[in-house]
Amino acid sequence: MKKTILAILFLSMLFVAGFLLIFERGEIDGGKSPDGQFSVYAVKHFYTIFLPVMPGQSSDLPGRIYLRDNVQERVIKSTNTPRVSKIWDAEWYDNRVEFGRGDESFEILLPRKIDNAKLNK
Repeated sequence: MKKTILAILFLSMLFVAGFLLIFERGEIDGGKSPDGQFSVYAVKHFYTIFLPVMPGQSSDLPGRIYLRDNVQERVIKSTNTPRVSKIWDAEWYDNRVEFGRGDESFEILLPRKIDNAKLNK
């Protein structure tokens, strides 16, 4: 009887942990590419509601950044990030978008080029 209760409790805890790791919350808009073909947004992981943060620091939490194709109206790529605030550091190039600076920077390749005439304006 005691082993059954412990097994049920353990499985329940695994279910709750899985639930918290899978689901996401709080969409943060990162803007559009210069020609409007693509947009980026970030979402914090659901378990981050339990992490202590100082006021104003909630965007330093881990999450996922999504690249959306506005022409085909679908999400085409996504990647995990240790800080969703990197979305505001997005720099658009003709074939990629880069996030962050220094050692923590990363990029997402675009499926087609951005209109060069609208870059850096």
